Amino acid sequence: MSGGRKLIVGIVVLAIIGAAVWSNILRTSRGVEVRVEVVEKRDIISTITATGQIRARRQVNISSDVMGRVTDLTVEDGDEVEEGQILLTVDPSQIRAVVSRARATLSQAEAQVAQQRANLLQAERELARLQGIVEQDPDLVSIQALEEAQTAVEVQKALVRSTLYGTEQAEAGLEEAEDQLSKTTIRAPISGRVIRLNIEEGETAVVGTMNNPGSLLLTIGD
Repeated sequence: MSGGRKLIVGIVVLAIIGAAVWSNILRTSRGVEVRVEVVEKRDIISTITATGQIRARRQVNISSDVMGRVTDLTVEDGDEVEEGQILLTVDPSQIRAVVSRARATLSQAEAQVAQQRANLLQAERELARLQGIVEQDPDLVSIQALEEAQTAVEVQKALVRSTLYGTEQAEAGLEEAEDQLSKTTIRAPISGRVIRLNIEEGETAVVGTMNNPGSLLLTIGD
């Protein structure tokens, strides 16, 4: 190799070494990059991923107190409802007939009370008339006739009391029938969402007994 070529090769090697040294110096002068934050009070947030089931804090299962076909269903699964809102109606036709009969029975009992009170008034007047005659002339009215008039008054008083008891029973029967009629309209007991709907319009709601639970119509959760 000639002297000129050796010189060129030496210059190139020195240039490469110089570039590497200079690059290392620059990298060392910059140092390690760090992130600086101001010290302050913060909340530590921890995120956890897990599976679970969403449940209402309060839920009410709704059944029917009367048996019958559901004629009007006003809600669907997932609907929001307010307390007192009508949810569904059970066919009230049969219970309305019971209410009508109970009212007729009460009217008949009240008429019997009025009749027995009129009979009592008549018996009392007859007794008063005989007693007036006796005061004027005891020989004009026999003791037996006077006793019979007194007995008639007591009998009529007993009949009035009996018809009054009958009226009270008729009133109780009417109240019970009207209460059953009111239960054919089922309203929301709480505000919330319909989270379960187990009945369809046209199906029959079954009343529960001691041994057999009734139909669970729907469930409302808050």
